[in-house]
Amino acid sequence: MESFKNIVYSFWNTFSYKEAYFQKLIDDLNFLEFRKAINDALNIESDDITFEIGKKENGKYELIMTANGNKISNFMVNYCVKNAPQELKGKWNFYSTRPRMKEINKIKMFEMDFDIEDFIIYPKIYVQYQKIDIEIFSKKILNLSDDEKYNIIFVLLDKVIGENYTEIYIGEIKILNSKKKFLKNINLSDLFQYVENTIADNNWNRYNNPCEVFLGYQLKPKDKINNLRDDIIVGYTANFDLVNHYYSDDNSIKDLEKIGVMIGFLYYDNTDVKRENLVATRSRIEDEIFEMLDGKQVAEIIGGATGSKNSYIDLIIYDMDEFIGIIKDIKIELKELYYSNFYINSPIFLIKL
Repeated sequence: MESFKNIVYSFWNTFSYKEAYFQKLIDDLNFLEFRKAINDALNIESDDITFEIGKKENGKYELIMTANGNKISNFMVNYCVKNAPQELKGKWNFYSTRPRMKEINKIKMFEMDFDIEDFIIYPKIYVQYQKIDIEIFSKKILNLSDDEKYNIIFVLLDKVIGENYTEIYIGEIKILNSKKKFLKNINLSDLFQYVENTIADNNWNRYNNPCEVFLGYQLKPKDKINNLRDDIIVGYTANFDLVNHYYSDDNSIKDLEKIGVMIGFLYYDNTDVKRENLVATRSRIEDEIFEMLDGKQVAEIIGGATGSKNSYIDLIIYDMDEFIGIIKDIKIELKELYYSNFYINSPIFLIKL
């Protein structure tokens, strides 16, 4: 099985070799052929990853690789863009989320024209969660189906505030059938500045990508521990979908192994660690692993958890052989360190004695 690291390396080699051809396809507005050529170059089977292209007024070409909100594929797309060759960046902008369009007035969808001034936003700020829930009204979409309405809204949000802000700062979205009286509202065209002001006024964290956002969670350990992670008390993750998949016994992430991506976790017995030191000990081990992996482009830490029996360090791995070669030299003294994939009844193997 070829690693995802090698797949991405081959993709950028092909892209560099065919750069002039890709530029000509954009210049000729041959977008269908471009998408076919770029998919052939990446050569992975994924319904989540799509490509968008363009050319700026300054002559720079643009390639947007997006996971369309899929939390797991976000990491793969971000990894691919991060590894774009430096020599291409003089003529190209590469993005892993759709950037905001600074000038947008109208879009055309479902054979209708929509002006952004047609949409009224009723925002509600949740400071503790660093989220803004929005309710939206526009009489122009009242007769459309729910799927069509939300399709339009997400397209507009990506264009007005960017996919990054949409994923990170926008919480629940509700479409209204009528205006709300006496409630504070803004036009959709003002939403970007509203989000910017909210971030600044409340000292919210700023992120370059949704993959950088980690959230904590608490669980009650199961009375009878049958599987790994049944003992978890507290944890954090960059991907709640992954945690939910695990506990619902959903092993669909195995499909990623076909394209060289492994999602799993290291774990070790923590019963000899003093209770007050459990989280600090895991954090110390995570720090060492982070330093060992830094700059290697083989894996990323995407979460961690502490249980009553084990402690866990969650990872997305782009080259398993190289990862094992690095991690087996960990210096922190542990009796044993194991690896499991991120699904129940995965094969388990010993990393270190």
